[in-house]
Amino acid sequence: MFVLAVAGIVAAPELRAAKAAAKAETAVITPAEQNKFDKFLDDHPVIADALIQHPGKADGKEFLKTHPAYATFIADHPKIAQDIKAHPRAFVERFLKREDSTPITGEQAKLFGAFLGDHPKIEQELSEDASQLKEPKFVKGHPELLEFLDKHPGVAGEAAAKPVRLFIRAELAINKSAE
Repeated sequence: MFVLAVAGIVAAPELRAAKAAAKAETAVITPAEQNKFDKFLDDHPVIADALIQHPGKADGKEFLKTHPAYATFIADHPKIAQDIKAHPRAFVERFLKREDSTPITGEQAKLFGAFLGDHPKIEQELSEDASQLKEPKFVKGHPELLEFLDKHPGVAGEAAAKPVRLFIRAELAINKSAE
């Protein structure tokens, strides 16, 4: 018993040193790499939403299996993968901070979230590619969406300027109202 206690005392400084070394080895992400990750999240709103909700699972086998585009991205960007693993919440917080720099109002997100809740087919199509909101052909192909955007010009402006951001915020509003 005494030997184990002594071993534990000796191991503690070694453990602290190992943790400090691991932290020091954390990749320094360049602004260019940050922009690549931001662009990836902009292009993959479902993955962005999943990361926002569960950032600690970003390197889990199930998450990578469920999101193969994300698995490929982090395989191609090992420094980003290393930093996400070390600080999963930091990337999410930076992403949301960037999103908030030109905010979508809570009211706009709620309105669009309610619309999507009532139109699951449109919600599904936008979850696959939210940038379709910028496409006149897509909007005209969904008369109820066109009517909604005509009635809510603030939401329409956000849809044209920041479709992915609007979709993510609307999804978050749906999730909050369901809780």
